[in-house]
Amino acid sequence: MLFIAAFFGNLFYSLSLLTNPLGWADYEPYSGGGIAGPEGSKRSEWWANTLPFFLGASGVLCQDAMVYVQYLWWGDEEKVEEVVVVPVKGGEAQRLLGGLGKAYGTVGSK
Repeated sequence: MLFIAAFFGNLFYSLSLLTNPLGWADYEPYSGGGIAGPEGSKRSEWWANTLPFFLGASGVLCQDAMVYVQYLWWGDEEKVEEVVVVPVKGGEAQRLLGGLGKAYGTVGSK
């Protein structure tokens, strides 16, 4: 649930920056229906100030999409653990976890 909330938060924030009127036109002081302040607004300055925030939010969106693709690719597979029993000297057998090559335990025949 938190992943979905963070994803949509970054999505709507990025979209709000892309659709902001200050990013699409220059405005004289107090123009644009009151959207511009007393100094007015220049499109190039607005994007220079906003670009780091847009790149951060959209970059996180790309990373979230990569995580989701990985979940779809590898997410719900059933985990299968292979156990190999190897006879060793002295009549004991040693169990190894498949693929790891580390001793899991010994099975004695005493």
